[in-house]
Amino acid sequence: SPLPMTGSNYILNKDSKTSLAATARYSATKADLKDLTEGVSYFHVRVRTDRGWAPTAHYKTRIDLTPPETLIVSQSLTDGASSGKAVLLIRASDVLSGIDRFEIIVDKSDPITWRTPSGSGTFTSPDLSAGLHDITIAAIDRAGNNRRETITVSIAPRLKLTLSLIAKELCDRYCFNTTQWTIFWFLIVLILILI
Repeated sequence: SPLPMTGSNYILNKDSKTSLAATARYSATKADLKDLTEGVSYFHVRVRTDRGWAPTAHYKTRIDLTPPETLIVSQSLTDGASSGKAVLLIRASDVLSGIDRFEIIVDKSDPITWRTPSGSGTFTSPDLSAGLHDITIAAIDRAGNNRRETITVSIAPRLKLTLSLIAKELCDRYCFNTTQWTIFWFLIVLILILI
């Protein structure tokens, strides 16, 4: 089991190799750090136990207080145009923490969590009815900061379904069934024989 701490000395700064004196400045087992600045910093701590002072330990930290730098969203007009789905091209970047995930809300529905390793990609929505739809995209960095964009997309009527219904209706009225085709070809052959 770990030895009880009887004193400590710590500091947070930008220097990766700060060495701390064997002087007990603090007796608490937790550090209360204030006035944190964004970016890479180093937490240095040295603790005293009944056996004496341990060497200074160094911990790299990344403090990220700002949202992702960019979030660019556009609708692909070639993909999904008549499929009843919105296809979105999404690109986001966050230099300090990196992009963790996207949360996508289609017309005030429950958020869809979408991950892509590069922070960029193509997102395809669930099926949507024809018409206009608002889609809100939140790019969330690994520190929990986010940037949001809302895009209005237009979903065209499903022409494929409409055309197939028209073709079926025409065929039901004017196309021959198998029996009618057999009779038709029999008559053609009979006419050719008689000529």
